[in-house]
Amino acid sequence: MPTVYLHLGMPKTGTTFIQYCLRRNNELLRSYGYDFVRTKHRFDNVSYLRNAHFLVPETVDEQGNPLPEEDLKIYKYVLKRVVASARKFGNVIISDEMLWIRDNAYFKRFKKDMDKREIDLKVIVYLRRQDTFVESYWGQTVKIDNKASFEEYLEFIQVENPDYLHLNYKKRLAKFEKIFGFDNMIVRVYERGQFGGRNKNLVSDFLEAVGLGDKIDETKDFEDYDNPDAGAVNYSIGGIYIETKRLLNQNYQFRTKNNF
Repeated sequence: MPTVYLHLGMPKTGTTFIQYCLRRNNELLRSYGYDFVRTKHRFDNVSYLRNAHFLVPETVDEQGNPLPEEDLKIYKYVLKRVVASARKFGNVIISDEMLWIRDNAYFKRFKKDMDKREIDLKVIVYLRRQDTFVESYWGQTVKIDNKASFEEYLEFIQVENPDYLHLNYKKRLAKFEKIFGFDNMIVRVYERGQFGGRNKNLVSDFLEAVGLGDKIDETKDFEDYDNPDAGAVNYSIGGIYIETKRLLNQNYQFRTKNNF
């Protein structure tokens, strides 16, 4: 039976680099019966590497009003490509780190569509220690346009919107388990020293999770593993640099992603 591996985050767990490695070396993956699907649909301001973004309804008109019919159209279009790829290669990998956060995703619909087509659906999620995750995610928002200090950000996620980042991992995983089933959940730890796989790094850990750990040595078999494109790694900045960017965000001229 074909299998779809849905990698849904969390954010700040090296997802962009995993996506890059899979996309860059997709021909190798295909030779082993795996495909990192090219959806043929591009979303505004969303990396082309995030091929599971079709599960997130977010299309709006010029006034910002939701367009559910357009969202459904996109979903059905990409779904056909995922299904065709699964039947052709046997295994498919799709990934989008923001699915961990988004509660409006087409999770139930997607599970139902996979079951109807007799395709197994496995869900992969990486969990990162909450304190380092929050700090890293705040830094990411500052890289884009956030003006809030870290203390103000903590106030926001702890008091004003405690479910924003879903830091109660037991509660969040229970929701996914209810939708996808306990046996379909693959939960990994994002922590140096705890990665599995051949080389005990993040990519080898992911390859092990999808059943390729004994077939591919990413350090030798993957092109550009040690020299990825600049857009393949979501670099973190800290100290005086992140504080400078946060202060510059007060001025609209500097409030753009990666404009340091």
